[in-house]
Amino acid sequence: MINAVILVLGAIGHVILWVSLINRAHGLGISRRWVNLMTWTCIAMSAVMPVAILLALISVIESAATRRATLFYAAAGTYILACGAVCVVAALQRLWWRFHKERKAVLASNHTTLVELASTPGKPLISSGVATWLIRIPGNQILTLHVQDKRVIIPRLAPGYDGLRIAHLSDLHMSGRMAKAFYEHIVAQTNRCEADLIAITGDIVDSNDCLDWIPDVLGRLRAPCG
Repeated sequence: MINAVILVLGAIGHVILWVSLINRAHGLGISRRWVNLMTWTCIAMSAVMPVAILLALISVIESAATRRATLFYAAAGTYILACGAVCVVAALQRLWWRFHKERKAVLASNHTTLVELASTPGKPLISSGVATWLIRIPGNQILTLHVQDKRVIIPRLAPGYDGLRIAHLSDLHMSGRMAKAFYEHIVAQTNRCEADLIAITGDIVDSNDCLDWIPDVLGRLRAPCG
């Protein structure tokens, strides 16, 4: 039973570890070529390592006990335990954040509006290529925009900021798979929120070919405070 729990925690921790490394690679601010290399390396490791461990275990079990087998068991066991520790630490961190005293009663309300995006003549939302196939997968929500209207209570907030409306845009990932018109829709929807301030955070452009989109698309955002 204990072995099964350790294996489950190790498997979950294994995924958390390599996904975290992928996210970290995207936040380094290095050349896109290296980011892509690190991303595909992490994906390969997350997929290949469990298979390699399983095949090696089968090979060791079928062979006689040797020093090589002992070393393998030690290495595999250490990795599984380390991944299990990653899983436990991640779970504790989420629990700590969930019940942190400064986070209690922060979210006063949360209303989500679904907006179905539709192409207009001459302005497709999806570029040709793999994205046109992925959109056909049942349950794909790439063209369903979720607009979340949250009312947040912030302790010790200066009275002058009471009622400030902030629009938050994140993870736009302009790569060329989604057409320029797709992001124009997002900008138009953001402007309809009539926010006082617009914050654009993280992972804006994934391809150098899309750098020229920024002035034309994000330049249309409007907010009194910038």
